[in-house]
Amino acid sequence: MKMNPENVIKKTGALESFKLDKIKEAIQKAANQAGRENAEEIANTISEEVLKSLEDKESVHTSEIEELILEKLTQAGYEDIVKAWEEYKHKKELELKE
Repeated sequence: MKMNPENVIKKTGALESFKLDKIKEAIQKAANQAGRENAEEIANTISEEVLKSLEDKESVHTSEIEELILEKLTQAGYEDIVKAWEEYKHKKELELKE
């Protein structure tokens, strides 16, 4: 039987329970930002692809989840969503530096 990860290892090293909904929400936000009308559908499809790649792992780093999301979006031809994701991340990093 395939198992989902139990924990996510945050950038700070803290452990958090794995929640697929957080992945879906992040993808949907990026898809909305890219102007996609079917953002929820894209988020569901890509998050399921990511989950398949994470099966049987007990813990996973946030950076690994992000890499998988961007990889799956690129493979599916959603470069506009990848760009929106990266722009948001860059903006967030700048805000943290202020």
